Amino acid sequence: MTLMLSTSGLTKQYGSKVAVDHINLHVEQGSFYGLIGPNGSGKTSTFGMLTGLLKPTSGEGMIASFPLKQMEKIKKKIGFLPQHAIPFAALTAREHLLFFSQLKHVSHTEEQCPSLIQQLGMSSYADTAVKKLSHGQSKMVGIAQAFLGSPELVILDEPMAGLDPATISMLRSFLQRQQQQKITILYSSHELAEVEKLCTHVGILKQGTLLKEGSLDALKAEANSLTLRVEKMVIPLIKSIERLPHVTAVSFMAPQLKIKYTGMEKITPHVIALLAKAGVQVYDIKEKSLEDLFLESV
Repeated sequence: MTLMLSTSGLTKQYGSKVAVDHINLHVEQGSFYGLIGPNGSGKTSTFGMLTGLLKPTSGEGMIASFPLKQMEKIKKKIGFLPQHAIPFAALTAREHLLFFSQLKHVSHTEEQCPSLIQQLGMSSYADTAVKKLSHGQSKMVGIAQAFLGSPELVILDEPMAGLDPATISMLRSFLQRQQQQKITILYSSHELAEVEKLCTHVGILKQGTLLKEGSLDALKAEANSLTLRVEKMVIPLIKSIERLPHVTAVSFMAPQLKIKYTGMEKITPHVIALLAKAGVQVYDIKEKSLEDLFLESV
């Protein structure tokens, strides 16, 4: 496992308030890592320390093989979208990207800027002054800026916030394509359904403490659950389900049948087969989601 980013005991205090409390992050190269947590959990402060906007109170970190103390070298390897990014109002979207291309010394500006404009659906307003753009359009300008220069790591703080469903769908496809090109993406979001669709790995923050971290599948496998709405249930059938590999508990309170299990393998097909053989009608199936895991953690 090659790490693009790691921290050891990374801490940020504002006076007596501990915003980030000795967190140990591990972001694998080429992964899509979602950092989630309630408001005030420390996500933005963490991103601030990782990008040089905030100085850590204590702790260490590495990004692209450079320690956080060598931030000037790190900045050449990363792209960043702050939570409240405000593009230059007087510039057009295109001018904004060209300006930041020059700041980043992007060698293939003439090819990359038009490509990002097209991929992020900005063609219709690329030559409009940023001050005339909507919130979502301005957000696209900031996201395009973060990907200028083909960075090895892109950090996005709440990129989905305030976007309409069509724009979210387009942005999701764009981010998936970037990750398929081996760009490592670290982002925060309150849209847990989107995190579940996009992320390979997840970290859960609460009050500055990293509660859980790992691959999305592994975290969900720690305590998988399956809920089915069925027409009836008999004791012998419950016993048969209990004997399935990795099943740890089965309960039935009409009309809900709840099954808890461990491991990465999904048991849904095996349960459905048993119910079908017994002639039990299944009306609804729900597997554990990231939202369930998040609510259990925080």
